[in-house]
Amino acid sequence: MTNALGPNGALLPDAQRLTRLGKFLRSTSLDEFPELLNVLKGEMSLVGPRPLLMEYLPLYSPEQVRRHEVRPGITGWAQLNGRNAISWEDKFNLDVW
Repeated sequence: MTNALGPNGALLPDAQRLTRLGKFLRSTSLDEFPELLNVLKGEMSLVGPRPLLMEYLPLYSPEQVRRHEVRPGITGWAQLNGRNAISWEDKFNLDVW
């Protein structure tokens, strides 16, 4: 993506900032390749809890904190079992499982 700005000084929408190379990488899923290298190095797993922003840590219950006991994954168990069709509580329960 480029850092192109509109006349008001704000970033243009993603679709307007995406380069041809970026479109190709996304359409072929090659943009995920660095994460696959992390799996091979043992820093990530294929399936594991998806990392969330650090600012959410104080909001976790003691049970929800358990999702950090394992390596993060390229995809999560919650994404494989419902994606956006399930509630956040269900996502955390699946991640902890």
